[in-house]
Amino acid sequence: TSSDYASCLMGMGSSCFGTVDDLTSYGSAVRWCHPVEPLYTGYGDTGDKAVLAASLLLAAGFDTAIVHLPDVWAVGISGCIASSETVEGYAVLAAEVSDTLYHICDVDSFQGIGMMSDCYGFDGSFTYHGVAVQGRGFGIIQCTA
Repeated sequence: TSSDYASCLMGMGSSCFGTVDDLTSYGSAVRWCHPVEPLYTGYGDTGDKAVLAASLLLAAGFDTAIVHLPDVWAVGISGCIASSETVEGYAVLAAEVSDTLYHICDVDSFQGIGMMSDCYGFDGSFTYHGVAVQGRGFGIIQCTA
């Protein structure tokens, strides 16, 4: 199914590439790399891995988004069924943008479509332990080819 294919792509990005922060890798606090760089180096920070995963999903025909939450970058996938499995410490997270529902996926430790650490919640805006984070550089951006 399309959900299985999306899970396969997300799982590959999560399990095949290590997570290393930009300061350790490049000596600067923030460095955005090209989506192909984690394929070459074998690692990237959560932002690099989110861009790679979103690029792979977009190339495979999925409607995707990049999601910035406190302390993590994630990927939103539309048109897939959210995971129904219960995973300790994870909860299903979704966001709607322009009438499109995205299931938000953790790229660092992928557990299933829509699965994010249960410290994140959704109440009409992104929240972190119940505190709205709109306007502080957090949110969701739809990807285009």
